[in-house]
Amino acid sequence: MFKEILADAFPIIEKFAPIVATALGCPIPAIASVALNLVSSAFECQKKDLPSLIQTIIADPNAEAKLTQVAGSLPNISEQSISNMIRLPTDFEINVKIHWDATNHIDN
Repeated sequence: MFKEILADAFPIIEKFAPIVATALGCPIPAIASVALNLVSSAFECQKKDLPSLIQTIIADPNAEAKLTQVAGSLPNISEQSISNMIRLPTDFEINVKIHWDATNHIDN
């Protein structure tokens, strides 16, 4: 979800914290948002200021340590996010209504 937006910093994230990179690229918004919140917090940036976050990650000499710390906290949060934020129904009901108007069809 955020992989393209964070493209300039993504190689650093992938190198030091592959699980964080996976979470940031996750199509499930809850997972990607949790990862973005953790990364933003680790680098002391606001998550809404992505250009600043990107530049901070690139320039920070402690990026490896910070991303490793985020990676260590992400699995528990991701599991919790999946189970608590994404509730899929176990039963589905589909109603279909079809109307056929035979007066508009030509017989050969």
